[in-house]
Amino acid sequence: MKLHDHMEDAVSDVAADLPALAARARERGLGERRRRRTFTALGAAAAASVIVGGTLAVQGVGGTSDESSVASVPAPSIGELSGETAPITGRATVAALMSAVDEVADGGFSEPGGSDVVDFDPDTLADNELTASFRFTPDGARPGEVFANVQSFTATYGETDQPKCEESDPDCKEAIDQRSGPYDECESSMVGCEVTRLGDGDVLRTYRDPASQSPDPTRTAVAELISPRRDLRLVVSATDDVLDAAALGEVVTQPWWDLDELPVEYAEAGEALTDYNADQGVTREGMPSPAE
Repeated sequence: MKLHDHMEDAVSDVAADLPALAARARERGLGERRRRRTFTALGAAAAASVIVGGTLAVQGVGGTSDESSVASVPAPSIGELSGETAPITGRATVAALMSAVDEVADGGFSEPGGSDVVDFDPDTLADNELTASFRFTPDGARPGEVFANVQSFTATYGETDQPKCEESDPDCKEAIDQRSGPYDECESSMVGCEVTRLGDGDVLRTYRDPASQSPDPTRTAVAELISPRRDLRLVVSATDDVLDAAALGEVVTQPWWDLDELPVEYAEAGEALTDYNADQGVTREGMPSPAE
């Protein structure tokens, strides 16, 4: 009997779950695309977010570079918010992220950057997806990378039974509270995962990311704010223990995070940032949608 015949007999009773394999391959492909497009532009460590309900894998800086050679950037000085908003951009997002981190931790900032994704297919995806990143050095500690990804809940998890609505609408809130899905559960790959359902129906999920490409993945903390009512998924990670899960939880639960707009003060602070590395925008042409 030839080798080919032996192999055929050996696998004749094995059935492959082709849809699951295809879905996983698509997730990995989208993660690779996001890693290349974002951090080629940033000139920093690589990071990847698995779009469909997965963990965030981030390459950490590992504290190996000479921090003294990196120009520091002051955190945006933001007073009381006026209530006015402006369209969300990569610059506004990184300014908002720096300001939120500055509220929960003492340290220095450097190498801010971000990217916008534009020209989405309006029938399958949301209008915006943005990333923001910077190096953060806690006082008396080595630096790490803080990375944020602002995504559409619908584009990530698919259509819901309840459209975006006002939290003052009791029928909307009841429908959201009764909905369950993978976003409000811990996945097996999430180390030390905790899920908290917030009073407004949003979900906070914090964990350590074992898939991180940081030299020590156990030191990469992740917080996700998942809000069906706002059509928002916000994922923020920090490598090398520069921020813990509690601090990241405070960052992502700031009430002004939104898929479409941010307080105007962050937009203005973003425009004023120096040493900002930008990816000027990447189209979705040729990229598979979550439905494929």
